[in-house]
Amino acid sequence: MRKNGLIPVYILKILSQTDASHRLTQKDLLQLLHEKYDVKISRGTLGSYLHELRQAHYVSGERGIYRNRDLSDEEIRIVIDSVLFGHLLPQDQAKALIGKLQSLGSLALERKVRAIHELPDINHNNNEHLYEIMEALDEAIENHKRVRITSCRYGIDKQLHETSTRIVDPYYIVSDLSRFYLICHNDGSDDLGNRRLDRMAKVEILEEGCVSIRTLSSYAHGFDLGDYMREHIYMFAGESETCQLKIVKDHIGDFIDWYGTSFHVMEEDEEYVLISAKINTQALYYWVLQYGEMVEVLSPLSLREKVKAGLMRMLARYQA
Repeated sequence: MRKNGLIPVYILKILSQTDASHRLTQKDLLQLLHEKYDVKISRGTLGSYLHELRQAHYVSGERGIYRNRDLSDEEIRIVIDSVLFGHLLPQDQAKALIGKLQSLGSLALERKVRAIHELPDINHNNNEHLYEIMEALDEAIENHKRVRITSCRYGIDKQLHETSTRIVDPYYIVSDLSRFYLICHNDGSDDLGNRRLDRMAKVEILEEGCVSIRTLSSYAHGFDLGDYMREHIYMFAGESETCQLKIVKDHIGDFIDWYGTSFHVMEEDEEYVLISAKINTQALYYWVLQYGEMVEVLSPLSLREKVKAGLMRMLARYQA
């Protein structure tokens, strides 16, 4: 291809880090085309190229040209921060992705996030096969195929080691608390399970088709992913039950932060509120331990007794 045929591409590359607040003049563009790509054109020819790019909504501006963007710097920054401070990806992959995200923004964004490279190592997961695992699971879900998962876990040497294999029916990949999980049906079970992707060593797609989620007794009438995620904080598996909680009124926001607003207020006074909500009891057990001073489990009785027994065991350790 002749170099002149690439001039629109060169212009867009030069404008890649501009925005409405950081523009380039036509004089700047002519100079940079010559310096970077050894291209010499007249101001009139450049004007014709810019007119075509404006018509196609790639660039804007008359007295100063800038590249139109699908994402604002603020939106890109949110994604960068979620990658940087989350635990979804291994550190090298996280840094590479952040670099790609930065290239989508303006020079102003690059200056804002420059401190990223000066931060100490952040605790990211150590599974270098995460992309491969996610790709295999996506393919299996799309084609309704079962998978054989080889699990792994950390040893005292701080390395991941393979532990066991299991055949599951994969349904959804979700993110919760900066971790990726697979919502799946374990072979031989009548309920759903949740498996962390970074605790998978490898995934093999099988020829056998998946069991429909509607064949599970708890989801015979359908499955709502939003309800499932709200009821299963910490991604514990198992069925949900209607639970009654007595919460210090000033801390109802802590409950909403985790479980949302799908609860019913049964009673309230100046200090406490009594609520009812459908929640996974295993997850609620650990949530109650986390917020123990401001919440009391009233029902189910089995959960109340489990919390009481757990607190007694904890107290015994500190009194020993």
